[in-house]
Amino acid sequence: NYKANATDKKAYHYIVEGDGKIVEGKYKPEDNIDCKDGAYAAHALNHNTGAIGVAIACRKDTFTQPTRKQVEAMCELVASLCKKYEIDISKSTVLTHAELDPKRKIDINNIPCVAVYGTINVGEWIRNKVLWYSRK
Repeated sequence: NYKANATDKKAYHYIVEGDGKIVEGKYKPEDNIDCKDGAYAAHALNHNTGAIGVAIACRKDTFTQPTRKQVEAMCELVASLCKKYEIDISKSTVLTHAELDPKRKIDINNIPCVAVYGTINVGEWIRNKVLWYSRK
């Protein structure tokens, strides 16, 4: 429904709503430095330690697609997080769930609002847009 819900807030550090508004999750990125205590954002199965989870609130099914405002706000947010935490922008550091696990069906694997389709193309497009925002 393009709005962050309680489940999203527990699982992700940041959620971008349909209008581009950024909502903070329950946990801070620093909570994922060590996930052994159970108090962390569990956004990517077996890949949470040292990771920051950013979600777009839209994929309740395979038909609801992200808005242009969401995509832009997400990429700008990820660029600022990469700067803040000194994260290089690469395929191994900035990636979608679908790139991490190709079996995931409900993920950002198409961005019709910018005419980008397919898991690989979407990941590359996002990284390029994040790079662009990081240079602003």
